[in-house]
Amino acid sequence: MLIAFSLLAVFVLGVFALMYYYPTATAQAFAKAASQLDAQEVLKRIVRHTGDPPNWANISEVRDFGLADATGMLDPRKIMALASVGDTSDVLQCIINPGPQQQSIDPKAYERILRSLFGNEWDRYDIELRIRPALNIKIWNESNTVHLIVDPPGVYRYDLSVVYYHQSPVSPQFMSSRGYTDKNGFASVVVPGEFLFAFAHVRGATLRGLNCTYGYPQQYGGIPQRAVIMMPLTEVHFATWRRWTDRRPESLVTSYAKTVADAGEVTYVVELWVFKR
Repeated sequence: MLIAFSLLAVFVLGVFALMYYYPTATAQAFAKAASQLDAQEVLKRIVRHTGDPPNWANISEVRDFGLADATGMLDPRKIMALASVGDTSDVLQCIINPGPQQQSIDPKAYERILRSLFGNEWDRYDIELRIRPALNIKIWNESNTVHLIVDPPGVYRYDLSVVYYHQSPVSPQFMSSRGYTDKNGFASVVVPGEFLFAFAHVRGATLRGLNCTYGYPQQYGGIPQRAVIMMPLTEVHFATWRRWTDRRPESLVTSYAKTVADAGEVTYVVELWVFKR
């Protein structure tokens, strides 16, 4: 009799434990799945949507937040606009035209951005974006030989344009070289004169990028002006939580998503964190 009662008690306690555990575990699983879906769907919308106005170039004028251009690619002007109000690496690797000038942001723009992404519950959310080139391309000159290395390592096709002085320091010359890096992403090209400037366009199977370097810092004389260089080639950081705090907030739910997208001739890695209070 005592044994039977003990077994019944264990069974009843087990049932109560399962009744408590499964709803809790299920709720946690749903919350986690929902938070992951939020970030993925929000990021998809940001990178594929032009926003309103569709050709905005100042974050303070945004009514609906999106980073795409009319073709569905990332818009370099919008990345520059984010760089002008967010945190950008101290040194831009190569900017021929003027780089992003730091600007203030209209505080009401944060509400419009969040409302366009989350609707009427916008004030429960914040987002953080980090945008960086998928390829880290380094170019340098050594004894009139231009070296190129790409990270992550691999075989890449490159197009290298070089401006140099052949004999006269008055009339710059132009040369181009096309080829493939070795498996470590490395290549070298000999320059037949005094090196001035080099511009490299690199393509992999799915990723592409560009960068340039100067023989003399910021020496533009005789250098082709290419608008495509007018974009940040290092990390851009933008966060709406800066409207009320100077550090990443503690939140009830944090979700994360990442994708790659092209902006002109540069492939960017775009990371998104969604904070829900």
